[in-house]
Amino acid sequence: MGGIEKTMKDETLDKFSDLFSEAISKFFTIDRLLLLLVKDKVKSLGLSLTRTQKKKLATLLQESNFESITIQPNRQQKAQLKKLGLEDISLEINDADIASLESRVTGLIKDVSESTVDHTLNSISVDLVKEWKKQAKPILRELRNERRKFNDYNNKIWGRALSSLEAFIDISLDTGMLFDQKFRPTATEENDIVFNALTRLHARSSQVSSEILILLHNGFADGAHARWRTLHELSVIASFIAHHDNELAERYLAHSIIADYRRAGEYRKYSDILSYAPMSDDVFIS
Repeated sequence: MGGIEKTMKDETLDKFSDLFSEAISKFFTIDRLLLLLVKDKVKSLGLSLTRTQKKKLATLLQESNFESITIQPNRQQKAQLKKLGLEDISLEINDADIASLESRVTGLIKDVSESTVDHTLNSISVDLVKEWKKQAKPILRELRNERRKFNDYNNKIWGRALSSLEAFIDISLDTGMLFDQKFRPTATEENDIVFNALTRLHARSSQVSSEILILLHNGFADGAHARWRTLHELSVIASFIAHHDNELAERYLAHSIIADYRRAGEYRKYSDILSYAPMSDDVFIS
């Protein structure tokens, strides 16, 4: 993975550098900068250059040996110049004009930079996916070999303890299933809501226990510890309900409906943003 990441990183930097240099050299040549400056000066007089004037001016600015800039005004421009007490378009470049141009160019460079970054990232992301797909099989093979070696090492140290935990989880699950099969009819007949709540908690605890086992087998001790805290909470809840009557168990089960409703509401709120399948009104209400 390191080889691919380094190669793609270098290619990204090279592409970005080339695109940025190309953009700067294309948009910020000396004649273009001078043209921007002249157009701003003309605009400050309340005038707008015609397409022909801009073309002639661009040609003049491309010549490195010009000594002065002369813009022949048309009838409308002459009328505006007359109001200003001027006979022709006379341009004097001062420090303030240079500072104004510098500020404008800085903004333009920022726009070009952002555009170049977006273009580069889009291009590189496509190339990265293609390159990763080409090399995916050997990369995944190497990762799985490393994971297998770690699991073997982990099993040498903790294998006996993990096997005992797995056996305990299996015994607990089988015992719970047998208990449910034997006493479910009576609990249903007597409307034993405590029984119903406890069997649900047992099923969920069995699932969490299996998650803990898988995390431990693969060396994710912190994740296993987090799930173990959840298992402890379920155990405390089950013990509390077992020592009370149907009313408490019913309130506990009813609250799960509220929790489901809140989760459904959050799902509907963010499903579009996360590109998840929308939840219909019928499903939400049910």
